[in-house]
Amino acid sequence: MSDPARLTDLATIAADCRVFAEEFQSSLGEHVILPPSLVEHALVALVAGGHLLLEGNPGMGKQTLARWIARSVGLSFSARTFTPDLRGEDFLPPRSSGGSGRGADLDHDPPRGAMPSEVFYAEDIDEAPRSTIAALVDTIRDRPVGPDGGAGGARPLLVIASRRPAALGAVQTLDPSQLDRFLIQSHIRYPTPAEEWEIARWTRPSAGPEKPLRTRGQLAAFSRAAAALEAPEAVIGYAWALVRATRPGNELAPQFVERWIKLGVSPCGLVALLAAAKARALLLGRIEPTREDVYSMAQPVLGHRLIGNAEAAAANLTNQRLIGILLETILIDGVYARPSGPSDAAGGFF
Repeated sequence: MSDPARLTDLATIAADCRVFAEEFQSSLGEHVILPPSLVEHALVALVAGGHLLLEGNPGMGKQTLARWIARSVGLSFSARTFTPDLRGEDFLPPRSSGGSGRGADLDHDPPRGAMPSEVFYAEDIDEAPRSTIAALVDTIRDRPVGPDGGAGGARPLLVIASRRPAALGAVQTLDPSQLDRFLIQSHIRYPTPAEEWEIARWTRPSAGPEKPLRTRGQLAAFSRAAAALEAPEAVIGYAWALVRATRPGNELAPQFVERWIKLGVSPCGLVALLAAAKARALLLGRIEPTREDVYSMAQPVLGHRLIGNAEAAAANLTNQRLIGILLETILIDGVYARPSGPSDAAGGFF
């Protein structure tokens, strides 16, 4: 990234992306109070071109956030509650070889059997039959639609799905490969006492900002810029070490991994972690991700990509707690050198 003109272009886009994030948080905050981490995760998923899985109790503002995301960048929005009798054909568009001719009005009410939206909110995804969940995941298997509409008309740009916590007795039916399709899983906490007081005092319902904060073309520029950021070797090394340390039997695996983790994070998870770190950097107005970006995104990106064993479950050690222990063990200021020796992945792993 030594081209001065390119650096200037990226810096300009990064500065505008930061202003967009600040405007989004400000406009949203005038109507509803949500945890700052949740808002950040949603914006990272949007800019990185990933999908978002929300875990939390009903009535926590999940659909409000999804609708606000759509309207903030002028994208169409639709939502569907997943129920035990829902079928894939009830909400997915038919497959076709041609373009879908999208561009639905923001308030468009899609007919049964169609999902003409670029942001799709799937509420209580685990309530649907496995075949229905598989149909949705299949639409986002390869990659989402770009903000300029150029990647296969049937796929939405951003899928935001919600599920209820397993601690409440909810049956969680997404398998590991399906969970891997979501860039981020965000756990929504109850508001703090002060936040809930403010919610009671002045929260004003709204479907979103009166006019988009940015165009879809500007969103496309944000996404391209985030993907173009280059991570320093030290940042790659930290992310690499975190991911490899989740795998039992690996040279970096701490003792707790050998004891409590059944399956660690895949190379796809490493790619996702760096993509999220780059998007976060851009949203903060920077053109280079840092270790702090990796640290901040490790919990939401890696937490749903590993599987604890029976001993961890018996000890009530959630994936989030396991990642927390990992972050305490693999130090952010550690030295993680590039491995020596030949690589068979010189042309790309995937």
